[in-house]
Amino acid sequence: MGDKLSAASLLLTAVAIIYSLWYPEISGALKIVPKPHKPDNRADFKQVGRIFVTRSLPLFLISIVLVAIFAPDSIQIIARTLQSLVSAKSRAHSRYDAVTACFLAVNALTLFLTAHLLFLSVRLASLRKRLNPKE
Repeated sequence: MGDKLSAASLLLTAVAIIYSLWYPEISGALKIVPKPHKPDNRADFKQVGRIFVTRSLPLFLISIVLVAIFAPDSIQIIARTLQSLVSAKSRAHSRYDAVTACFLAVNALTLFLTAHLLFLSVRLASLRKRLNPKE
């Protein structure tokens, strides 16, 4: 389990570092306000589209992959924990494992980051649609 924790932590750290580098661009794009005259939105439309395709969407997809990779182990750990809590016999033989708890915490943080990136991606896609100069 230690190797899985190390891998999950390292991959979450890599995504978080990239996120921290790209967040100012994503945040800046989300502050764009569509102009009333649609053709005036052409430059903003391109900028928001570029940030969506090259920043927000790739990070979101990478984080989904990380969640998918480690989800089976997390589900198994949660199932064993729940079984241990229900069964008095299992409860008597169960022991706390800090590494397993940390693994679940890292996966929970990855899931939270994925949800946040989904939220940002949806907002960027919506803004891009509103900025479309052809509509």
